[in-house]
Amino acid sequence: MMENGAGGLQIDDDPSQGTVTLSTYFEGQVKLESLKQKMSEAIDQLPKYGLDAGHYKIASEVLDDGQWSNEWKKYYHGRQISRYLAIVPSWEDDSNWDEKTAVIRLDPGKSFGTGTHPTTILALHALESTINGQEDMIDVGTGSGVLSIAAKYLGAKHIDAFDVDDESMKAARENFALNPVATNIHLAKNNLLDGVETQTDLIVANILAEIIVPLIPQAATHLKANGKLILSGIIEDKLPLIEKTLKENGFVIDETLKMKDWYGIVTTMPQE
Repeated sequence: MMENGAGGLQIDDDPSQGTVTLSTYFEGQVKLESLKQKMSEAIDQLPKYGLDAGHYKIASEVLDDGQWSNEWKKYYHGRQISRYLAIVPSWEDDSNWDEKTAVIRLDPGKSFGTGTHPTTILALHALESTINGQEDMIDVGTGSGVLSIAAKYLGAKHIDAFDVDDESMKAARENFALNPVATNIHLAKNNLLDGVETQTDLIVANILAEIIVPLIPQAATHLKANGKLILSGIIEDKLPLIEKTLKENGFVIDETLKMKDWYGIVTTMPQE
């Protein structure tokens, strides 16, 4: 889907039905039938690479922007993520949460940023257990901005949030505006930590493992002594590679978190 120009991806597991649904959207000018044929042919080639796609079907529906927003409102509701964090859509009442819970307001829009994917939940749990207050942080691949917003609620002082995707940056900017605590987050378009010169207390990245690998040596040079690197978005078969790359770059793994088939890692760059 991403190789064919998808603007985002939502993955929903339904164990009761034994199905996994991948949802995305394409701009209106895309020729859907030819696109579906192209993707079907690509999926049928997967056995050549040792991957069994199993039974699948590709379905499509034409939506205008208004319909898109209404679809989200049917299925997206507030959720307690951890002891101190809840995620609530912008259109839902937030009065049901106790005073100790930080309510993160999100509008998923077209960024697919509901904040409830296992990789995001792992990163949020890691942030909650790591942030003591007044840390400087860099959020690599901020997406919907949810991790930056959570970090602000948890007491982080200064946050730089980076992403390379214009749609994600637009969504992050809008979500920061929904959460007054986050309005002073510095949002900028940037590829990983390229060109960044600052040193920081904490770096968090919820991105694909293939992108985490080149990030790790960059993070090693951008963390203060005893700084923390939180990684999420790691599928099980990539975990050994990430662990190996971390150790090769001087990181000490403090904790490994798991949810479904996904892993998160909390690491420290020790003082020399």
